[in-house]
Amino acid sequence: RQNASSLSDQIQLKVENGQLKLVFPDVLGSEKISGKIHLYHIAEESKDAVFEINPDSNNVVVFNIANLQGRYKLKMDWEHNGSAYYTEKQINIP
Repeated sequence: RQNASSLSDQIQLKVENGQLKLVFPDVLGSEKISGKIHLYHIAEESKDAVFEINPDSNNVVVFNIANLQGRYKLKMDWEHNGSAYYTEKQINIP
């Protein structure tokens, strides 16, 4: 798998107002981006969540995470133009 870190521009991730917002780089163009995001709660498995990636025409996707709180490991498996990518980050949801 190709790692997303090989992209010239990185995915922007923002947590605010009960939402997780991902902005995929413009360099990816308008080809379809798809995949899944797994949020693994660090201390409590019952708080884990999975979301489908389906960006809008501006390569932005917003998830409602108002019911989630705490430290999470975000694991994102996604595909663009026949290439597979993987992104992993620690995030804190207030």
